[in-house]
Amino acid sequence: MEKKKRYLLNCEVCDARKMHENLFDPYDEVVINADVLLVNEDARRNLSRYPIQLNVDNIVEAEGDVDVQVQNGWMELKCGQMPARKTVLVVNGGLAISPGTEELLKNYLAIIVNGSVRYPESLSAGLTRMKVNGKTSVYPDDCIILKGSAKIDAYFPLRAEAGARYYAERRVVLLDEKLDVAALAEKQVRFETQELLVTESNVEAAVPLVGAATTLTVVPDGCAYVDEVDGVSLDERLLRKYGKKLYINGDLSLDANSTPYLAQIEYLYVNGTVLLLPEQKDAFLALNVDYKMMIVRSGLQIANRLKAFVGPDLLDETPLGITIQDCVQVILEDDLTAGQIQEKLKFKDCMEIICSEAQKQAVQMVSENVARINTDPGKGSKEEEDAFDGVRINAESYVL
Repeated sequence: MEKKKRYLLNCEVCDARKMHENLFDPYDEVVINADVLLVNEDARRNLSRYPIQLNVDNIVEAEGDVDVQVQNGWMELKCGQMPARKTVLVVNGGLAISPGTEELLKNYLAIIVNGSVRYPESLSAGLTRMKVNGKTSVYPDDCIILKGSAKIDAYFPLRAEAGARYYAERRVVLLDEKLDVAALAEKQVRFETQELLVTESNVEAAVPLVGAATTLTVVPDGCAYVDEVDGVSLDERLLRKYGKKLYINGDLSLDANSTPYLAQIEYLYVNGTVLLLPEQKDAFLALNVDYKMMIVRSGLQIANRLKAFVGPDLLDETPLGITIQDCVQVILEDDLTAGQIQEKLKFKDCMEIICSEAQKQAVQMVSENVARINTDPGKGSKEEEDAFDGVRINAESYVL
């Protein structure tokens, strides 16, 4: 295979303003993959001299000294954090912008947020140079910020400021049995939020705490709020910890061991997906449960793995078959037949499935949204590496 002289740059921010006009003369192919490209008049002229493949999300015009800041994770912009010079900011995660930062924001040529951003209403007009690839949350300036889903405990009325407004992006939870909701109303506390979660006995006292646009979700007295990052399973631990009346903010999974616990549930609200077995569906629906989505399992579920290995022995142990979902790499043993794959396997939202040539057609028939079916792992990457001759650069920020 004939080798091409290539220049490949992968970075968050590429500064092309100091690029030499002959920089790419030695290369047959130039590819620049960047979130942000900094240019000026000279850079535009020099780049235009070459057939460059530019995969760039944002092009920013910049003159003079410019700082580049890449933040991975959570970041907050506050008063007093004035950058020393003009700055391009890229945030991969979350950004919170505090009130009163109008002058600070003037020093940012561009703010790129790959994730979520939160800021007060008064800053909306001054954020024209911000681009958000994700969720934007805007709140009234005079609000005190709470967690996105704020659980209000029994001591909150003692600490709350009289007449104060509190902001919770998603919901406010008033389920603590010791909480005096009437005391919050007496202090004229207000919550700005999408949903107010309250018990039946406290509805009347809670109504003055929110505006008409807030969704009021009423649950029985004694209901517990369950909010665990990875979802929960219906088992003895769940009922012992939270009781038999549950509001689950997330997903609920049932397996074969969950069936006896269905009869113990007195109230259930699932603000997420319910995953259960076919034989559990009727009993579950008889509970009159509120839920967002239901998925009836078809055998074993394998999900969210970096690598998943599947062979005949595993299929023999799962008569209802296996669904493999959201895995980075799935490896099939060579002795799996095409018939076994078609009858007992399903692949969904996986990055790569490694199989033999004889298995490939069967894999294609039972795959949904699979990025790559690879019958010869290593060959493609080796050939690509052998054919590559030139410069490959991976960096957060790079100056040409």
